[in-house]
Amino acid sequence: MSKRTAPAVDAEVQPEKRLPKRQKLDAPRGPPPKAEEIHSSRQLQQLLIFQQDNTQQLRNGIHSLKVFLESILYPSDEYAVPRQRAILREFLDTQKSRTADPDAPFLSNVIQTWSFASQSNNEQLSCAVVAVLALLLKTLSSNLELREYGTQLCRTILQVSQLKLVGRGLSAPKHKDYVISPCLRLLTEVVSFDGGAVAKQVYSKRDFTFDAKILARNLGIRRTEEDAAKDKRRPAVRTNAVKYLLAHFRNQEEGAKIDILKHGMVVRALFDHIRDDPPEIAIEILEVVKSHVIADKEIPRANKTYMLSDRALSNIASLYRVEQPLEDDSDEKSVDVGIPRGRKKNRSEKTTEMAPPTLISAWIHLNDLITFFAIRILIIAFQKLEQVLSKFKHASAKFSHDLWDQAAERLVSEFRERCPKMKDVIAAFRKIPEANLMQQT
Repeated sequence: MSKRTAPAVDAEVQPEKRLPKRQKLDAPRGPPPKAEEIHSSRQLQQLLIFQQDNTQQLRNGIHSLKVFLESILYPSDEYAVPRQRAILREFLDTQKSRTADPDAPFLSNVIQTWSFASQSNNEQLSCAVVAVLALLLKTLSSNLELREYGTQLCRTILQVSQLKLVGRGLSAPKHKDYVISPCLRLLTEVVSFDGGAVAKQVYSKRDFTFDAKILARNLGIRRTEEDAAKDKRRPAVRTNAVKYLLAHFRNQEEGAKIDILKHGMVVRALFDHIRDDPPEIAIEILEVVKSHVIADKEIPRANKTYMLSDRALSNIASLYRVEQPLEDDSDEKSVDVGIPRGRKKNRSEKTTEMAPPTLISAWIHLNDLITFFAIRILIIAFQKLEQVLSKFKHASAKFSHDLWDQAAERLVSEFRERCPKMKDVIAAFRKIPEANLMQQT
């Protein structure tokens, strides 16, 4: 059988043109969820019934519960809150397990919806369920009468099947902050619930809840300036991760704290970006570390040094160079007074921001703060020497023995060898500016 010949053409053979690729269509998201106003526990129970073939109804039910809980936490009408709490309590009574199985989940319909959303890769529904569970725990923690239901919900969340879903959300790709943040908020509420009643159980499941590598990564996920400007109310993944870590420091026992401090990558990540944190978050980090780690007498000093490394102290010191950005007070009702706007800087006029230098002995001794600390330490050393010599003198006069005089001479000799030379002290005094009265005195 002979081969077919190509058709003869007069012109040169043109390369075959590729057809344009078909555009990849996004998965249909469907209409946004609608919230119904809740008037009874029966209505809320009907909205949350699991229906595998009606995803939109599941989204509507979860969203209705979210709006209902927000009306209790952030009420616009204080008089309606007692009635809404009564509806919530009646609804939670119906969600208790009717079997004797201790592993039977609380809020079985909501948990089943969460599992279904994860299996079908429906991230919108899965994130909505996790967010509403965190909001429910926050609501229950604010009312002592509802504490029992919160404890049952915490036990359900700490079951392996639910922890696998949480671990999957925590390890989601970096760009999926809408998946990571709800999981961090949920774990924060579980750790903090009832003064840390189940905090020990949370850390015992640390394979799912406290993976050091994943937590360190999440502590480094910050928002760009553009994203922060678009949505100022939505916190970054790092902010939620910081709150989760600080919740452990607040509520864990000393053994768990010591174990957390041994995770160097987590401690480093906590302080590495503190300069870029919102002011309230940076203050919270310093206060919690001071009161629940440094001031905790049960934690050995050797473990506290993991927190106060040179790198961490350098990052903390960098907070003194942070300039608070001015808030934009302009709105649509502002009056134009005819003042021209500032001229944009040319590219040649822009100064590059230098990275903070590392702490090395080549320059750190020139810092005024280091000189101040050295002078203070020297003054305290002389005061201590004076006190010890007075003790030796009193003992020598009381017991009339030359041994105390010899000890005093040896102490003065050792002190003289370690004390800086007088010429260095005079030179340091002359270098102090006259305006710096505090350091001169």
